[in-house]
Amino acid sequence: MLLLVGTTTTVSVILWLLNRLQYQDWIAHKLSDWVSSALGITVSFESAIVPAWSHGAIRLKNVRIHCGPEHGHIADDGSRDTNFTMYDLHVDQIDVALSLWRWMDDRGLIRECSMRGIRGSVDRRQVWWDPNVVYVPEEFRSMRRPGYFDLDSLEIEDMLLTVHPWQNFRPITVSIYSASLPRFRDRWLLYDTLNASSVVGMYDGSLFTIHQAHQHLHPKVTSSYASDNVYSTTHQSGDNATRSGKAAHTTHVQIDNLNIDHINAGVEGPIGWITSGRLKVSALISFPPRSPSTDPARVIRKIVDNISDSIDVVILPSVPDWSNPEKSPNPLVRGLYHLDMVDSPLAQEMHDRLRRRAEHLQVEFNNIRASVPLTTPQLGHPLLSSVLVRPIVAYMNAHRTSLPMRCQLRLQVDDFDGAWSFWDSGADDLISRGIGAAFTQLAHNERERNRRLKLVGVWSVTAIFRQLIRLIDFVNSQRSFFHFLGTTAESDLL
Repeated sequence: MLLLVGTTTTVSVILWLLNRLQYQDWIAHKLSDWVSSALGITVSFESAIVPAWSHGAIRLKNVRIHCGPEHGHIADDGSRDTNFTMYDLHVDQIDVALSLWRWMDDRGLIRECSMRGIRGSVDRRQVWWDPNVVYVPEEFRSMRRPGYFDLDSLEIEDMLLTVHPWQNFRPITVSIYSASLPRFRDRWLLYDTLNASSVVGMYDGSLFTIHQAHQHLHPKVTSSYASDNVYSTTHQSGDNATRSGKAAHTTHVQIDNLNIDHINAGVEGPIGWITSGRLKVSALISFPPRSPSTDPARVIRKIVDNISDSIDVVILPSVPDWSNPEKSPNPLVRGLYHLDMVDSPLAQEMHDRLRRRAEHLQVEFNNIRASVPLTTPQLGHPLLSSVLVRPIVAYMNAHRTSLPMRCQLRLQVDDFDGAWSFWDSGADDLISRGIGAAFTQLAHNERERNRRLKLVGVWSVTAIFRQLIRLIDFVNSQRSFFHFLGTTAESDLL
């Protein structure tokens, strides 16, 4: 019972007693073997494992984590699979808080984790994809396995890694000066990272930050991001993804002076046409409420008062209510279930609105150069016509010094289930489409503006020639001075 109530304290006392008996080397060796066999990689503890009483945690120092070719699976023909990410890390200090209740609930033994002084390298040069297999994000998302991490808190300080992103690409450095995540799960790794309280670091020499917005933006400011360029995983038009009073919080993600080659490799559309340059990204991400409360009486009252507008004004049920609608405490969900309307458009619209995430993206391209693609863009791309290719490329090169644009993206929260990267969630395709639509709009506006300037120029030249003709007529005494001023009728001048 004591181990269940205070797992960290109990383990700390046991470690303190064993360390007093000079068993620290034996503990480090046994724990290293157990963790290595459980994770399938090499984990070694080079220093004694001691309790950190002041922090209420267990402290591990000089931890080495290694995953190399020797950890690949052996096929039936005897060959070893090396198509995975390899890494070699050294961590100066790790503080962990344990919970046996979480382990019994299949959420992992570690409840909180804090790491400092991370050094090492990450190698993805041997990772490859079969070109004959169509990439479907839903099929390539990593599936959660029991025993992996589900942390209530993660703190990182002083991290510096050398990363080899893919083959034939230069090595880059990734630094995290400080990071604070209120939740970190292997199944929702990308979602929890974007939902971090604060992250400050540097990626390939570009400073990036992730932090919680302290206040909601005014609707006029938010709408200015959207314009007409709205792209969604469900539909490309519709009402706003989040209401001003229902969004739980907003996260601001910004990265400055990022090299364009990180995002344009293998991308179709205007981004793939850029050969060199840098960009600045600023994104406002509106996350749905984590656990919104529901008043059943208020739900019924809203439906009865105005059934025609119930889709817009009803208090939406929480996300867990949809997992088991038959036994849901929400009367609206139970009613929809018993009426066999869980899959109805009404229920699906309410569920989608609750789990939809809006991202207001602002991108500024600096010192870019673009070239006309060798192949014609597909008709499924927002450009829709190859006629716009050359005007867009010309517009890029004409405004290469600074080219800002804005667009809005809409993603379902379910798209982040199992996603560890933007490619897994499908956000990269939406970003490409949103920026492509913004480029199209800018080029169209530029052409329309030039057309109007030409019309104004033609009108001005025509007006000048008309006045010159009148002046010549006046000089030749064929017209009076008052006719030149336009104040005398034609008949009075004869």
